[in-house]
Amino acid sequence: MGDRPNILLITSDQQHWSTLGCLNPEISTPNLDRLAAQGTLFERAYCPNPTCTPTRASMITGKYPSQHGAWSLGTKLPESEHTVGEDFTAAGYRTSLVGKAHFQPLQATEEFSSLESYPILQGLNFWRNFEGPFYGFERVRLARNHADDNTLVVFTTDHGHLFGQHGMIAKGGFHYEDLIRLPYIVRAPGQVAPGKRSTALQSLIDLPVTFLRWAGIEVPRSMVGVDQGPVWRGESAMARDHCVVENRHEPTTIHIKTYIEDRFKLTVYFQHDYGELFDLLEDPGEIRNLWDSPEHQALKVELTRKLLFAEMGKEPLWMPRISGA
Repeated sequence: MGDRPNILLITSDQQHWSTLGCLNPEISTPNLDRLAAQGTLFERAYCPNPTCTPTRASMITGKYPSQHGAWSLGTKLPESEHTVGEDFTAAGYRTSLVGKAHFQPLQATEEFSSLESYPILQGLNFWRNFEGPFYGFERVRLARNHADDNTLVVFTTDHGHLFGQHGMIAKGGFHYEDLIRLPYIVRAPGQVAPGKRSTALQSLIDLPVTFLRWAGIEVPRSMVGVDQGPVWRGESAMARDHCVVENRHEPTTIHIKTYIEDRFKLTVYFQHDYGELFDLLEDPGEIRNLWDSPEHQALKVELTRKLLFAEMGKEPLWMPRISGA
């Protein structure tokens, strides 16, 4: 690999910023605090979507959910989408994906397959033999951690141990079927009725290896390298002067776009007259909604114009224009 750096990207699942010890003295996160102190701490960072599947898909594609297709929970990232794993593989790096992916829903249809759906999700023999590739990553060790026994997936490691969703090793004395809720019952798309409660899970709590340690064992030695960019190099104070957050959880209920700049935050609700406008300087807790404030109507119009321009600026162009016609 020469002098190119190895890169390890660690993410947590929907962790609020206030659950970091460096920002909240009531929380103890010494390892994360050390990363914040020794690295770059982004104090104004926003997810492209409030839920995990769309945001995680954005991380590996560099696109907004409205562009890559995984716009909500219960949808999937199309396998045709180009990912960062493919870029690094093409550059000669070895790539791995370890832990919770959740790029695909718990249920599959004839039109939309899902590797992370039932009954595949509970197929011990399948996961024993599955290595990848998966969304451009060469070596894959997947886990599903929704704190629900019926989404337990067991894996084998190089040491022959079996790991479950709850982070325990199952080494003899436990049957796989005893560690999950069975049967899984699909009631409607995206809904699973829990079956019997596991009686063996409590016994597993005393076993020494946790899910995090399993992930530590599975994290690859060879990782990918990229240019750190002007912010990380200390050459710029910010990556951009605005951001857009999308939340289209259900088209008929929650479908909103949020535009955030240094001081103001505007949220527009699709097909509704109400919305949200906050002055983040005067009202950092976002308590006073200025949407209907008469003296802020011109500001609301200006921010709406900026949101429109931001939307136009991120329209996907899959190829450059190569001819006049």
